Amino acid sequence: MLQNHKSETAAETAVVSVTANVAGKLKQDDEWLKWLEENVEKSRELRDQIVTRLDSFENCLKMLEERIVPLHNKTAIFQKRQTNLSKVIKTIDAMQQFYGQATELESAIREGSASLDRENYIEKMDQLADAITFFSSHPTYQNQLESMKLTFESGCVTLEKEFRNVVQSNSIVADAAHVIECLDQDFEVIPARLKEVVSLRDGSEIVQLARWLLSRNPNGSLVQNYASIRGDNMLRTLSNVLQYSGGTKQSLTPVAKPSPISLKQALKRATGRSSDRFGAVKDWRTSDETVSGILLAFGSLLALIQVEVEVMGITINDLTTEARIQRVMFAQPLRSVIERSSKIFDGLDCSLVPLLPLLKHISTHYNQLASLSNVSLRILMFSVFFARVLSALRLNLKNKADNYGTDETLAAVFLLNNNSYIHHVLQNDGVFALICEHNSEIRSFYKYEINFIGQYLFSWDRVISSLVHEVVPYDDKQAYRNTLLTFTSEFEKLIAAQKGYCIADVKVSQSIKDSIRKLLLEPYTDFYNRFLSDIWNLSFRIMRSPFAKSLEKHIKYTPDSLEMVIDRLFDVSA
Repeated sequence: MLQNHKSETAAETAVVSVTANVAGKLKQDDEWLKWLEENVEKSRELRDQIVTRLDSFENCLKMLEERIVPLHNKTAIFQKRQTNLSKVIKTIDAMQQFYGQATELESAIREGSASLDRENYIEKMDQLADAITFFSSHPTYQNQLESMKLTFESGCVTLEKEFRNVVQSNSIVADAAHVIECLDQDFEVIPARLKEVVSLRDGSEIVQLARWLLSRNPNGSLVQNYASIRGDNMLRTLSNVLQYSGGTKQSLTPVAKPSPISLKQALKRATGRSSDRFGAVKDWRTSDETVSGILLAFGSLLALIQVEVEVMGITINDLTTEARIQRVMFAQPLRSVIERSSKIFDGLDCSLVPLLPLLKHISTHYNQLASLSNVSLRILMFSVFFARVLSALRLNLKNKADNYGTDETLAAVFLLNNNSYIHHVLQNDGVFALICEHNSEIRSFYKYEINFIGQYLFSWDRVISSLVHEVVPYDDKQAYRNTLLTFTSEFEKLIAAQKGYCIADVKVSQSIKDSIRKLLLEPYTDFYNRFLSDIWNLSFRIMRSPFAKSLEKHIKYTPDSLEMVIDRLFDVSA
């Protein structure tokens, strides 16, 4: 019993202990639940506050979007306008600068001299080129642009003439002795001695002008001018070499004296081909004076070509232009010589060798044969024969002129050029006076020149007639506009049709230009001045009439620009 009672007491104690523990945990759980509920409540309050603030922020964003976005768009528009205004201001400033300088530059270039102040002239031309580039993007200034282009082209022509003069003045004929010393015993070039051959004084001026012309006017006449002058200088040098070698054959040093090389060997070296191809050639030796002179001429030509290539590299310094000059100076003349020689030999029905004694005899007795022409009977026969030749030539030219069909102006220019050339040649050679002594009718042959000039000037009647009207009232817009449009159209149509015309005789060409100025420039100047006085003074300054502004755009030529166009007539290089 006692033991059972103890067991029950222990069990109760254990139950009480467990109950106390459970109660303590329940109490803790209650407290944690209360804390959790409080935190949940606080979280709910914070969430409500956050939601409220987010709603408020969204409202603020909407308000900002409604207010700031339009303001931002307006600001962007203002910034773009400000940028455009800045560009316009810069453009206006540049335009004012170029427009103000354009007139001064045109006047300075027309009145300036490239030979007296070359640096300043080139600087003005560069500024005018920049102004042309600027105004090319503004069609409003098309009339001014045309005038500037004409002035620039005139300046380019002046600089090309200066380039020609500079090349001419600095080109010197090389020493013939130095050229001969550049050849060895076999007439081959010694490159080390080419430096002693001097054919140019100073190349700095040529370099300056060539660089500018190639960059600003690449399609000008630089290549033709340079090739013509330097080619003539080479020909004079070759002539001096042949004269020098002919006068000093007995005093040549042993080093310079040619060795007796075979002509076949010389041909083989020159062509790089087998001497079997020249089996029919007589085996002359270079000890023969004729063969020696030929080989000396070819050797000197090769030496001068190498010298000229070196000079060209210094003065031109442009591979493309150098190639073009070499084609004109070397390739074309040599090709022409080969073609002419081939035609001569192909036209012979017999060998040339049998004719050599006859040619030698004629050369030896040239003075005696020439004196026979002084016999009066032969002079008379010669004049009659020459008169017949001229008559046949006149008929031939007339038949060729008929091939131009209805283009009477071009036919007149063709006949004028040919008759002027014949007249000029005969007068210079003294043949004209000789023929006229025995045949006075020959003089009338050249009176046709005046008729040809008149036929050409007849082509300008449509242009001139457009200005021959009664005085137009200052407020007659249609009359002014019709006159301007008719004149400009007829003038440009005629200039385009005669763009390729050329009058070879400078005096005749200048005389025709003077006649055109007198016939065209004077009435146009009167019309132009009357337009300025009637329209500009009355309409522009007083009435501010809009039709006067519309008339101004029809004036494409001023008297000065019109005269420049006339001055460029018959200039094929333009």
